[in-house]
Amino acid sequence: MRILGSNSGRRHLHLLFSAFFVFALSIAINSAAGFSGDGWGHASSPHSINDVGPGGGPAAGGTLVTISGSGFTQSASVAFGGVAAASVMVVSPTQLQAITPAHTSGTVSIAIMENPHNQSAMLPGSFTYITKSTTSTNSTSSSSSSTSTGTSGSTSSGSSTPIAVSGASPTAGPTSGGTVVTITGTGFQAGASVAFGASNSTAVTVTSSTQINAISPPASSGTVAITVTNPDGQSTSLPSGFTYGSGLSLGSISPSTGPVTGGTTVTILGSGFQSGASVSFGGIAATSVKLVSSTEIQAVSPVSPAGTVTIVVTNSDSQGGTLESAFTYYHTVGLSWTDSSPVVSGYNVYRSSTSGGPYTRLNSNLVSGTAFSDLNVQAGHTYFYVTTAVNTSNQESSYSNQAQAVVPSQ
Repeated sequence: MRILGSNSGRRHLHLLFSAFFVFALSIAINSAAGFSGDGWGHASSPHSINDVGPGGGPAAGGTLVTISGSGFTQSASVAFGGVAAASVMVVSPTQLQAITPAHTSGTVSIAIMENPHNQSAMLPGSFTYITKSTTSTNSTSSSSSSTSTGTSGSTSSGSSTPIAVSGASPTAGPTSGGTVVTITGTGFQAGASVAFGASNSTAVTVTSSTQINAISPPASSGTVAITVTNPDGQSTSLPSGFTYGSGLSLGSISPSTGPVTGGTTVTILGSGFQSGASVSFGGIAATSVKLVSSTEIQAVSPVSPAGTVTIVVTNSDSQGGTLESAFTYYHTVGLSWTDSSPVVSGYNVYRSSTSGGPYTRLNSNLVSGTAFSDLNVQAGHTYFYVTTAVNTSNQESSYSNQAQAVVPSQ
């Protein structure tokens, strides 16, 4: 630095300015590479299966099985005895639901796989397929004139308990179908069929005489009745039991970028958002979600590797909406330093891709504090940083020590 003036003035300024010399520059790379959180979708925690329920079902398949554990992601697949599940719905990183496929009778293992991250877990001997033998029902009543407790229904002789449907949950789903609906009531028999309006469900599990799980078939928008029909001919309906809708949709988000360390509050605009909706960034669950209205959600981005990811919003009734390549995670490099005196106007931060320079100043205005974040870095690159202090006479010190930052490749 060149300082003009008398010799005594130069010495004075030099001595004064040396008090502002920056030293002890340190660096921190904010990177999510190898992060150890429980991010949903990036398998930072190992897969495990802790519990399965129910533990058995018919060899014909169709049983809705809830699996509890850890490390589950939206890309998870499930197999029963080596046969892929008929349907898989990931509820959270610790729970998923799967519909059993057809299988020969016997006890089998349940396995969960996630191909993108080569993670897997298995629970040996956790599900038993049963081939039901033909049995006769103990019908002591020669005739039955009981009627369904539902608003419409019928009974026939040969059943001691009249069939009735009392409720269904959830009560809405997308027109594409695929919603697992739990139907409650009485008098349900093994082999019962379920219809949503005029369309039959292709996957029905009678878990007991008071509960059925059925997957909604595709249908047009509108409200339909849910009808349960027993093999003996009894049937009953729940009028307006299920509503098909166009489903929720995502329109835009803001901001569309944030650091890999997470913590960015993102506003998501769309339609059909419901209370209890969840949000994921590239398969990783948002750290918090706030429902502002049916057209707006605010979600805080989780920790994630760098790159562009898809945002998914899922309502509590399993309806989902996707915005492809919506949010970009970037690396940041954090710098901090100390000086020998508080009497400075500010600091400048310089960067080079070559050790020893030449350096390019990053800040357009003086940095008032002793920390700075470089947001414009690229994965897999190495950067070298120095800082200077500027005194009240707008004179700049020499460079501080050099600090090196190696940005991870992902």
